[in-house]
Amino acid sequence: MESVVISGNSNNVRLLSVIAQKVGLSVKHLTKDDIEDFVMAKCIEEGATGQLIDIDDFLNSL
Repeated sequence: MESVVISGNSNNVRLLSVIAQKVGLSVKHLTKDDIEDFVMAKCIEEGATGQLIDIDDFLNSL
């Protein structure tokens, strides 16, 4: 399964949603919380190195 995220003004997004449904695609409108969760997960994935750091070094860097 593949997904596409489309943003724009309400009228255009609504029109594209109707067209997508008419051609048999499913449509899910994302809430601000959904978008924040997605972005947070993406940031975690990109920042994850699998390496442990020394807690004292980390705290001293703050």
